[in-house]
Amino acid sequence: MKILLIEPPFQKFMDFKKYYIPLGLLYLAGELRKRGHDVSVYDADYHPKGKSFEFLEKMKHYPLYIEGLTNCKHKIWQEAQEVFEDVKPDVVGISLISTKFMSGMKIADLYKKMGAKRIICGGVHVSLHPDEVLGNKDVDSVVVGEGEYAFENAFTEKKVIANRIAELDDIAFPDRDSLYNLTDYSPSDLGMVISSRGCPFNCSFCCSEKLWGREVRFRSVDNIIEEITSIKNKYGTNDFYLVDDSFTFDKNRTFEFCDKVKELNITWSCLTRADLISEKLVSEMKDSGCRMVKIGLESGSTKVLKIMNKRINKQNIIKASDILRRNKLHWTAYFMVGIPGETEKDVDETLNFIGEVKPDFISFAVFTPYPGTLLYDNLGLTNISYHFFNHHSNFNKFSDVSLEKIREVAQFSDNYNKEER
Repeated sequence: MKILLIEPPFQKFMDFKKYYIPLGLLYLAGELRKRGHDVSVYDADYHPKGKSFEFLEKMKHYPLYIEGLTNCKHKIWQEAQEVFEDVKPDVVGISLISTKFMSGMKIADLYKKMGAKRIICGGVHVSLHPDEVLGNKDVDSVVVGEGEYAFENAFTEKKVIANRIAELDDIAFPDRDSLYNLTDYSPSDLGMVISSRGCPFNCSFCCSEKLWGREVRFRSVDNIIEEITSIKNKYGTNDFYLVDDSFTFDKNRTFEFCDKVKELNITWSCLTRADLISEKLVSEMKDSGCRMVKIGLESGSTKVLKIMNKRINKQNIIKASDILRRNKLHWTAYFMVGIPGETEKDVDETLNFIGEVKPDFISFAVFTPYPGTLLYDNLGLTNISYHFFNHHSNFNKFSDVSLEKIREVAQFSDNYNKEER
């Protein structure tokens, strides 16, 4: 069977430079190729020649996405049609997150008109709202949950419910060779790796629990090292990004990883939490080639941290920042404004706190009520236009924080990141 798997376009409409790879689709491609299918993965949002906008510019460009969705003559839709004509698939698989829901449905509409025999949707939004997606006339089937073993069932079934995969080491590695226009990708783009599924925490703005569950399922360290070695040898990649929700959750596993990865002579970075690092662990990470850690600071207001159900306090973040600074390990702080219940005074607390802990880089986001999150449920949202809402959208308004204040924070972030430290 010839299969085309697609990541719908979004940031590309804004001419924003898009890095990395659609890891979930590549995992699916690996399993499908192992079963004898001819698979191509087309990331319609990948844009290596785009611009690296600052945060305020991202917000200004967001309406271009809204406009592009209804412009049938846009070059992005033209390109998507050209890919279909080139691949001539029997089956099309579309991965959906909420912001890209309308974009994905546009792809489904285009491809049905071009003769696609079966269109199957999966991904985050499908797993949370399968019936809504099935209600689209161009969608033949949906896969709810982890689709690597279940996707083939959607060739004949309308709604496939996939079980969570217990043994992650048994899944085929993501098939980077299946990327359409593989030669456009840089070696570092191909260095995206995930080593676990699941998150034991339950932040009120995140839907990870609904998708993966609270129990963390780990790949073995040897399995991770095998994948990294393969990528390095095949594509010349020397810098890797571990995208787990909290990579250092299991400290003993992280120590083992550090001990084994240092033999590969690579650099790497990861996501984690302020309360999941220690002096010894950070020292080992730095010694093994870790060049950066990304941490969710989220807010400098104790009240807002409680609304977010972060289960950390400001002292945790201060302690983590001190450890990272002593070990000279670069760190990025993620933070969010506009969460329900937040005031502009709370926002000022956050900006002052950033000045206190002094991260090397800050990544700002506007609160977005994603389906599957506690805050989405608390807001009682139904039938919303998902494409209007994203972390850098001008349309997000769910607190007493004004749009002018949000833009002020975006400018603060841009100025902060230009400063020398």
